[in-house]
Formats: sequence, structure tokens, C-alpha cells
Amino acid sequence: MILEPNKFDELSSKVRLGFEEYCDVINDLIEEEEADWNELRMKDQVNITRDAIIQATILKYAEEEYGINKEHTR
Repeated sequence: MILEPNKFDELSSKVRLGFEEYCDVINDLIEEEEADWNELRMKDQVNITRDAIIQATILKYAEEEYGINKEHTR
């Protein structure tokens, strides 16, 4: 998924992750990347984390605005 930088404000004005959702994204990411995490550069760790949060936010938006079930997107 690609989100143009000028669309971040538009997306965040419509939907945001709650604290628990944010923590769930981070925990899922840690489980998925655990084996390779220490070998990644800090820049890559930040980018992977950012991308996971953006993806979860877009999926939440799709679910709330269009009724798309996020379980069918994986």
C-alpha cells in the first residue's frame, strides 16, 4: 500500500488507532520480525514500524468507512 504524504492529514482526521490497537500492531510486528530485528539498521526498524502502523490505520479506515472485513485482507 502506498499513502501519499499529503494524505496523512486526511486519513488521520477520519480514523486513528487507539492505544490498544497501536500496541497490538507493535506486538504483532515484534513477533513477525523477532528473528531478524537485531540485524536490521535503525532506519529499517523505524520504516518497518511506520509502515505497519500506517497499514493498520488504512485497514481500520476501510473497515469503518466501507465495511471491509480486515480478516479477508491477509
